[in-house]
Amino acid sequence: MKAYKAGWTRYQKFATQFNIPLQPITVENVTLFIAHLGAQRLSTTTIEVYLAGLRFFRLLADPSCAVPSFHTPYTNLLIRGIKRVNTGKGTPRVRLPITTAMLLRIKDALASDPHCFENRLLWAACCTGFFGFLRCSEFMTPDAGPVDPQVHLCLSDITYVHDTEHNHIEIVIKASKTDQFRQGTKVVLGFTGAQLCPVSALLDYLTVRGNKPGALFIKQDGLPLRRKQFVHGVQQALQKSGAIGQHFNGHSFRIGAATSASQAGVPETIIKILGRWSSMTYQRYIRPSTTELAVITRVITGTQFQPLPPKQ
Repeated sequence: MKAYKAGWTRYQKFATQFNIPLQPITVENVTLFIAHLGAQRLSTTTIEVYLAGLRFFRLLADPSCAVPSFHTPYTNLLIRGIKRVNTGKGTPRVRLPITTAMLLRIKDALASDPHCFENRLLWAACCTGFFGFLRCSEFMTPDAGPVDPQVHLCLSDITYVHDTEHNHIEIVIKASKTDQFRQGTKVVLGFTGAQLCPVSALLDYLTVRGNKPGALFIKQDGLPLRRKQFVHGVQQALQKSGAIGQHFNGHSFRIGAATSASQAGVPETIIKILGRWSSMTYQRYIRPSTTELAVITRVITGTQFQPLPPKQ
């Protein structure tokens, strides 16, 4: 819905700029709108979302009308042309995965001052994003706006479970890209006791964070760690380790977690569940236990390789 509103807002500005009637939204005007967006180098994926938003608001304005499809042979050809032009020019965005090896490089870079609050914060956030297979929006506070306890990851959303065999931390993700109805989901971070251990990283950070309610990841001044600040910190750490920091962003953790899990022999079905990727129907019937999920952290880091037992 947020993307739909963005498309509608963009169309309103376009109509005002070129003195085009706002209503009705005709195929002809939409074709001009597509060309305008293409000239501004917007991706065809964004353009497609904006078109869906226009159709939605057109129907919302008059539910009785027959809303035309904006995908005509002409608009389809135009979108294909925009994709070809945008792909052929400029420098493509590089988004490399942060694997366990890259995660160790980040840790080494931050180890120059292990008692620094910001370093402990950044390391805990990196481990949470990686081992939780999280989208950046699921564990970071947006760059603008207040913290919303109903949506954003807060201190109250994590629980440390002390188990004699499988100590772990449970995190409740209240909302995400694929959870439009906010049913929530539980993410499990297992204890390894090795160099890469999300439980140790989080518990270490919490000792200096304190019990102040609000966003889970906050800076020493009490303000939330914003997405751009987090990505910048990660890029700086990677740059310090000798990597090209600009080739990595917040989504690199999610990509890297899947890559590392696959290399460690974690079954594809389990990886898809951990990352909450939509896939074939049969995945709905796979329900790993909390113990199985807690073991995944050890499997990825190679601390103690234990293939998951098959479901009976």
